[in-house]
Amino acid sequence: MSKGIRIEGFIFAKDGDIDPDEFYETFIDLMEAKGWLFGGGVRSSNEDEE
Repeated sequence: MSKGIRIEGFIFAKDGDIDPDEFYETFIDLMEAKGWLFGGGVRSSNEDEE
C-alpha cells in the first residue's frame, strides 16, 4: 500500500484574493510535474470560516 499525505487547511494570499480555478491549475501542474496524484477538490473560503 502506498503512503500519502492528507492536506487540511486554508490558503490565503498576502494581498487580495486567490482565484480557486487559478490555484487549482497551478496546484495540479505541480502535482503532475512531480508525478504525484491528487484526489479531492478546492472551493472558495474566507478568513471567517472555521
